[in-house]
Amino acid sequence: MLRLLESPEPTELELLRQRIEDLEDKLEDALKREQEAIQKLLGSSRATVEIRRQLSPLYGALKQLFGELDKFEDSVPAGNNQPIPSSVYDAWKQRLPPACGRVIDALLVQPMGYGQLKNYCKMGASTLDQALAKLRANNLIEKDGTQNRLKRI
Repeated sequence: MLRLLESPEPTELELLRQRIEDLEDKLEDALKREQEAIQKLLGSSRATVEIRRQLSPLYGALKQLFGELDKFEDSVPAGNNQPIPSSVYDAWKQRLPPACGRVIDALLVQPMGYGQLKNYCKMGASTLDQALAKLRANNLIEKDGTQNRLKRI
């Protein structure tokens, strides 16, 4: 009689139905997450379109300005304002200590003061002093006020 009160073990059919229900729940959750992701994507696309719309006039003005500057630079005769090609200093960088090479690389970017060089090259004061002295001794750099710059060789 006790056996009649106990629930019988689920049949294979009931197990399959339960498995189907579980899978349907998981599918529904996945579809919800997919819809949320699509909504986020559409939201970011809308934001991108709005940013483009807002910045488009500024972009056009800057493009026009730089176009005018390019025309102006093309009409100016070449002088000392042209960047120095790094290949000019490659042989020197091989002959001198590595610290000198790092200073040369920094000064190829732009003229720099002592503090700027120290930070840019990530070297201590004594190492920088030695590198600058060696570069001056080889007549590779010159001082322009507080700025160190490479000489054209």
